[in-house]
Amino acid sequence: MARRRGERCARDVRRYLHRITSALPPNAHPWLLVEKLTVVWNPEARAWLDVAEFQRAASDERQLESAIALYRGEFLEGFYDEWVLAERERLRQLYVGSLSRVIDARVRSFDYQGAIQMLQWLLQCDPWHEDAARQLMSLRFETGDRSGALSEFEAFTKKLRAELDTDPMPETRAVYEAIRRNEPLARWSVAGEAERPNGKAALPFVGRDQPLATARRAWERAATGSGRTLIVSGEAGIGKSRLIHELLVSAESQGARIAFGTTAAIESEPYQPVVEALRSVLPLIAVDKIEPVAAAALSKLVPQLRERAPELEDSAELPADRDRGRRFDAIGRSSVRGARTDAARNSRPGGSAVDESVDD
Repeated sequence: MARRRGERCARDVRRYLHRITSALPPNAHPWLLVEKLTVVWNPEARAWLDVAEFQRAASDERQLESAIALYRGEFLEGFYDEWVLAERERLRQLYVGSLSRVIDARVRSFDYQGAIQMLQWLLQCDPWHEDAARQLMSLRFETGDRSGALSEFEAFTKKLRAELDTDPMPETRAVYEAIRRNEPLARWSVAGEAERPNGKAALPFVGRDQPLATARRAWERAATGSGRTLIVSGEAGIGKSRLIHELLVSAESQGARIAFGTTAAIESEPYQPVVEALRSVLPLIAVDKIEPVAAAALSKLVPQLRERAPELEDSAELPADRDRGRRFDAIGRSSVRGARTDAARNSRPGGSAVDESVDD
């Protein structure tokens, strides 16, 4: 019986492949490359595919709006195979990320109406993105639509209570209260980072004392020589970026040196968060104290290092797995050297911001 079922499935596949190829127009190259166990689209066949074009545009900062326009809904809506669900979520996150970056760009250029429209699109796709809901309230208020801003809060609150049995975050309520009192607002990005333009107070950070205390304990242990890795996870818009921001402010006030890097669904360069973090602390990277092979490998990731050490030679080509190991080793060595350099600087008499904070 299993054999007959397999033969029937094979006949069905051949029949559908025949229908597909018959429906496609004549072409100099075959549209599909069919082998015994695989069927793939022929890259030589000239065709425009919306998914491929969407991904290409979303990887280019200059074409994000084109990518947004191409996203017409969920990938293969109505299908629920495991591979479909994973691909659907990946493309959805790529769309949300593109929207977020364009929204922030429009806010920076004071195109509030355009940003409002895109925030509405984002909330249609991701209705629980509370940072987006908060910014939508803020921008409506900034454009003079105070009643609309208050209505956005009420509608979002009603939806949260009805579907998730929860209330808005304290930051969201703080925005609502400020709008209700007709007070100036702090600028708030979709990424969740509060700014303080023109002396306006940032949104209060309340209601998450325990996560912040846990994060601060991890920092305090690291500051005394016991390194830690802290992972902050959760759905988009629940305040992860704000929690990290508060931790960084606290650590910097105690003399910490912050190496900060970010990434997106489509990285603009390999190892993007690590590269950005290294660039942010270039003065601390003592190239002359890193082994030449490791320094040369690191300079491939951060070319600015060659400006400080032009004598670096190119590292020899290695197989992919060994080259990756050499690169990781170089990152580790530079991080350790940078930390030691900074620690030595702060240990000098009168030069330690950490000691002053601890004494307080």
